Amino acid sequence: MSRRHHADGDQMHEPEERLMHPLPAQRHAHPDRDEPTDDEERAISVRNTSTASAGQIVVSFAPRLIQINSSTAPRSTLVDVCGARPSNVPHAPIRAVRVVIRAIRSPHPAGVAAMNPIPRKVVIIGAGIAGLCAAVHARKCGYAVTVLEQHERPGGLATSWQRGTYTFEACLHWLLGSNLHDPTHALWREVFDIDRLHFVYPEEWMRVESEDGNSLSIYSNLERLEAELLQHAPQDEAQIRQFMHAVRSLSHCPLPSLSSAWQDRLTTGLQLLRHMPLLQNLSHITSEDYGKRFNDSLLRGFFGEGENAQLAVVALVFALAWVSNRNAGYPIGGSHAVIGPIAQNLQQLGGVLRTGSSVEQILVEDDTAVGVQLDDGERIDADWVVSAADGHTTVYNRYCQVGAGVDEYNGA
Repeated sequence: MSRRHHADGDQMHEPEERLMHPLPAQRHAHPDRDEPTDDEERAISVRNTSTASAGQIVVSFAPRLIQINSSTAPRSTLVDVCGARPSNVPHAPIRAVRVVIRAIRSPHPAGVAAMNPIPRKVVIIGAGIAGLCAAVHARKCGYAVTVLEQHERPGGLATSWQRGTYTFEACLHWLLGSNLHDPTHALWREVFDIDRLHFVYPEEWMRVESEDGNSLSIYSNLERLEAELLQHAPQDEAQIRQFMHAVRSLSHCPLPSLSSAWQDRLTTGLQLLRHMPLLQNLSHITSEDYGKRFNDSLLRGFFGEGENAQLAVVALVFALAWVSNRNAGYPIGGSHAVIGPIAQNLQQLGGVLRTGSSVEQILVEDDTAVGVQLDDGERIDADWVVSAADGHTTVYNRYCQVGAGVDEYNGA
C-alpha cells in the first residue's frame, strides 16, 4: 500500500500562506483530480442552439451541460452534452458557458441588445464558477442578469477558506491557463482580471510514499522527472520512456478551439490530427490498468490507487504536460481568489447576485419557461432560465418537475 500527496516544496507557497486540501478518508490524494479524462471530455453536437427562443430552459450540469428545449421538455429532448467536471476543472465551465450563451444570445447583435431600453432577462440558478461565467457573458451581451445562490457566498464547489496562516482548499489543485501565452488565459480574461492573481509552481509536484518509508518524487520538470523514475525503477526503463514520450508529445497538444470562426477551428483541428492516435490510445485505458505495466510498486501506486484510478490515463498525462509548461499554477488564495473577482466583475457590469436565495422550482407555462419561484414563495419572471446547479437535481428531483419525461442519461 502506498500513499501519495502534494509535496510542499520550497516554491510551493509564500511564507505567510500554507495550503491544505481537506479530503475524505483515503490513502492518498490525486493531483489530477481536477482534470477530465478524454472519455469524459466528450461533446454531442449542438442542435438548434443558434435558433433558441425565449422560454428555453438551459440546464448546466456539473459535470455536464444539458440544454432542454422547454417546448418539448415533457417529452424529453436532450439537446446538448458538453464538457466534463466544470466544478473542479477551471477551463471546462468556460467551454460550457459558450454553449449556454450561444443558446440565449439575441438574434440581434450584442450592441443592439445593449441599447434595448427593456433588455431581455436571464435568471441563473447557482453562483458556482459555471453560473458566474455564464452571467458575465450574458451581461456583456446586453441581457439583464440575476444569479440566485442558495448559500451565503458564491462559488459552489469552487471554494476555499482561511484558518490562521492556512488556506483550506476544496477544489483547485491548479488552474489551467495560468500561463499568459496560453489561449485559456485569454478566456479567463473575458470573465475577470486573471493577471492580478499570483501563481505558484511547485518543483516537486507530488510524492508517493510507501508504509516502509520508501518514496518517489514526481517533479514538474520533465527531464528531472524522467531521471528520478529511471533511477528509482531501472527495471521499468522501457515503460518509463514510453510514458515520458507521451507527456512530452501532449505538452504541445492544443485544446479544441472555442472560436466561432471556421478558420480557427480548422487550424486547431489540423494541429490535433497528428496527436489523435496517441489520444485515442490513452483515452481507452484507465490509469489503474496503465500502472499495471510497471513492476515497481510505487510507480503502480502513482497510476493506480485512489478515487481517480478508473479515469483514463490521458488525464494524468495532460496534467503533467500542463504543469511542465507552467500552465497549471496554483493561485494564492485558492478557489476564492478566482470566484471573488468573477462575482465582483458581474456586479460591476450591472448584474445582480443574490445569495441566500434558494430556488424551489422553474416556472413553466404552456411548455415555456417563464421564471423561477424561491422557497419563500417569491416569483422572479425571466425570458430565459439557466440552471447551473446540479443537473440531476435540476431535471429529476426538483426544479423542472419534468423528470418523468426526460430520457435517462448514463452518469447523470
